Amino acid sequence: MRAGTGLQEALIDLEFHMRDLGLWQQETPSDWAFASELPFSHDRMSFPEWLQFVFIPNLQSLAAGQSLWPEDCAVAPMADYYFNTQQRTAKRLIIELEKIDGLISEHSYSEELLASQIK
Repeated sequence: MRAGTGLQEALIDLEFHMRDLGLWQQETPSDWAFASELPFSHDRMSFPEWLQFVFIPNLQSLAAGQSLWPEDCAVAPMADYYFNTQQRTAKRLIIELEKIDGLISEHSYSEELLASQIK
């Protein structure tokens, strides 16, 4: 299975868990919200908004081969922090984000290893 295919499947599962928790929104945030320069746009979006409108679309482009893969991904710890402060249970969503973090990190490691063998 291609890394992009695994990522696409994980993103579908992530959306499912967000919908199941009532976190999926119909309205897109304002342009002002997207102009944030802070990590997770936390000054202008809630964490679930950032997942839906920034993270998922960016990773969909990545999975489709339209973007370069990042070297690392660690979104699950932020999700754990966010949901703990909100006193909400989101265990399955966090597990899915851990899976996505792992897929991206594994892909980057494989690419790095391949590049070192070509030299």
